[in-house]
Amino acid sequence: MHFVMSKPAPNISVNAIARKINLSPSTVSRALRGHPAISEATCRKVRKAADEAGYVPNKSFQRYFKTMHRPNPTVALLVSQEHHNLAYSRQDEFFLRLYMAIQSALRAQGMHMVLASTPTDVMEDGNLFAVDEGVAEGVITNQDDNAMIAALAKHTPVVVINQDTLCRHADVVLPDVARCVMDQVDYLRQRGHRRIACFRVRYTAGLHVCKWQDRRFWQEYEQYLRELGLPLPPQYLEPNDWQPYHHDQAVAAFIDRVFQPGIAPTAILTYDLYARQLIEQLGRRGVRVPEDVSIIGFDDATHNEPASLALTTFRQDFDAMARAAVRLLRERLREPEKPTEFVEIGGQLVERDSVAACRD
Repeated sequence: MHFVMSKPAPNISVNAIARKINLSPSTVSRALRGHPAISEATCRKVRKAADEAGYVPNKSFQRYFKTMHRPNPTVALLVSQEHHNLAYSRQDEFFLRLYMAIQSALRAQGMHMVLASTPTDVMEDGNLFAVDEGVAEGVITNQDDNAMIAALAKHTPVVVINQDTLCRHADVVLPDVARCVMDQVDYLRQRGHRRIACFRVRYTAGLHVCKWQDRRFWQEYEQYLRELGLPLPPQYLEPNDWQPYHHDQAVAAFIDRVFQPGIAPTAILTYDLYARQLIEQLGRRGVRVPEDVSIIGFDDATHNEPASLALTTFRQDFDAMARAAVRLLRERLREPEKPTEFVEIGGQLVERDSVAACRD
């Protein structure tokens, strides 16, 4: 006797139900769980569509959800696999600080966090598996992929943190770059500096490593120096050839260009990542930090500090940024159609040893 095993029919997804009744997947997911934010009429409509389609909830996800979710929302923190590996191997404390701040802000509001990464946890239609199965009700991400964010925002509330985005349906929390530039320049002016150069990636045609922070920083840097009547020679504004994580040649070209008679800077704005190479190459040319030139970093990433001195730097307030992101997400969960918000958060200048009074 031969037994024929019938193959079970594939289970319909939350997305399919949402398309069928013209609702968002996150609304369908919450309606299936009887979420208090969803009206009883909508819940009945969703349950009827689910019954007609033969929808069967994923039991393993339900068990996880009941254990971890409780009565409070769960949020997916969506990061790249590369950033996740750097953070949790402690090779990059910048991302670890950001992730820990988000987790702390969620916990303070009684919310839970699950970690998701690109591309493995993103579905073909742009949704996250955790959102599709009702584990997470919203997403906070630091990804800079506009197409991915726009696709994800069709399914669930999204807040983008520490990255700008062109997506109109995602709330955004950014560091206040303009305020940062002014704070750094004012700090140097108070110590007598007038020739202030900037070593960051500067946008030029065909260069894809220039991030929004750098573009905005350069815009504010140029504008503020001109408002103050400080010198801004063409050599300060010329872009360098740049390769990600290989900036030694760019540092050498920058020093050759700006350290010329009459225009040599007495202070340099840069990232912590580049400060070590700047100080080492300046030292080989007989230029001392901070005696001959002062340097201010950005990020307060101590693993990038030069061994010879503690770096004066600008620290982003990730705790305040995370609190703002959580607030925006909670508001979006309560009011899905509210206008998109854009929030900028100031930081703090951390005084250490790489800045001295100008001697010129």
